[in-house]
Amino acid sequence: MTRRSLVVAIGAALLVLAFWVAWRGLERPPRPPQGATPLALRTQPPRWHFPLAPRACPLAGLVPIKPVRDGNALTFESVADQQRVPVVFPNGFAAWLERGRATLVAPEGVVLAREGDILKGLGGASADNGDFLVCFTGPHEYDDVVEP
Repeated sequence: MTRRSLVVAIGAALLVLAFWVAWRGLERPPRPPQGATPLALRTQPPRWHFPLAPRACPLAGLVPIKPVRDGNALTFESVADQQRVPVVFPNGFAAWLERGRATLVAPEGVVLAREGDILKGLGGASADNGDFLVCFTGPHEYDDVVEP
């Protein structure tokens, strides 16, 4: 193998690796199971991040909320006063209707909550328009947000 061929091969390998890292760095919503109907869910726009880089979240807390189906969308309301709470989940989260019940699902395919569950202890930040932007540093936080 000539020196030029070696340089081209290494360059091509690095390019393939760069595309793979870029593709892995974007969260993708899970596919709904067969028979489930996708529901609209407000999510943040995609943002690339290095796959193994640590993440941090702002420290604002959200009042306890519960998922509520509103037509073909999953919305959220305050447990205390049943008022609509404008919540925006991270990119990659999804919602669908399964067996007549709305389901909120994390990018890893983990069911975070179902219609009627109470979500507590969500962290994130308040946007200028009044939306609450939910943030998770990783899947290990999912278990602690649904009230038993």
